[in-house]
Amino acid sequence: MKFSIALIAVFVTLAVSLVTQKEPLVEELTENTFDNYLTVSNLAIVDFFAPWCPHCKSFTPEYEQAASKAQAEKLNAFFAKVDCAGSGQSLCKKLHIRFLPTVRLFRDGKPLGDYSGERTADAVLQFMQKAIKAPNDMKLTMSDDVSETPSNVTPWHAEDKKSH
Repeated sequence: MKFSIALIAVFVTLAVSLVTQKEPLVEELTENTFDNYLTVSNLAIVDFFAPWCPHCKSFTPEYEQAASKAQAEKLNAFFAKVDCAGSGQSLCKKLHIRFLPTVRLFRDGKPLGDYSGERTADAVLQFMQKAIKAPNDMKLTMSDDVSETPSNVTPWHAEDKKSH
């Protein structure tokens, strides 16, 4: 009898944990999953990061909070991230990621440009709200002038291991 009660308790606990598990607010993509997720997403924002990057470390909680707020507002946007130092290294090289974090907006799988605003949850959320209303009107592209590195990013050269 005690065994039956213990077994039922284990099953109830397992069932409750499975029901309460949610999908991640920010999906980590790899080269194998990148195209699949982005082509089915009307509008996607992707954070290209590296775990060792100090700017990425400070931006990650802001980005996750923006994703949470977007979900609460039921914004039709997909939030994702790619680890340029790990499973997404070849993807970051292919997409010419020059700074970390790079936050890039995609529409129907095609890049629209890079987000260059403040690295706060509210600023990213406002950006996404505007992008949803008029994604083709956004002024997104970061300056091509790499003589001055923006203060909130780290230079990234996937093929140059010494600069990391």
